[in-house]
Amino acid sequence: MTIVPAERVVRQRSVTAADQWTESLRMFPGELADVSVSGSFTATVRLERRLFGAQAWGLVKEYSEAEEDVLEAGGIQDVRIGVASGGFTSGPVLVVVAKG
Repeated sequence: MTIVPAERVVRQRSVTAADQWTESLRMFPGELADVSVSGSFTATVRLERRLFGAQAWGLVKEYSEAEEDVLEAGGIQDVRIGVASGGFTSGPVLVVVAKG
């Protein structure tokens, strides 16, 4: 039996102001996503998800310094990472969410 790895899907952005986000990444139950926050910055970075069928984004975790993390999807959801309005002082901050 040959196991073929899934295609790597990466969403990243260099955030230089408030209200900047990656494009959303669709995740399915049990999938893992790598989360990376790096750079020399003063900001509150938000990892958010929107459950399948929902309109609103909800907070998963906040980061105020460089960090590597892993997110596991419990259901079908879209995820994004970035800085909300009022959350940016200086940067840039490179944010990445990737799966596969």
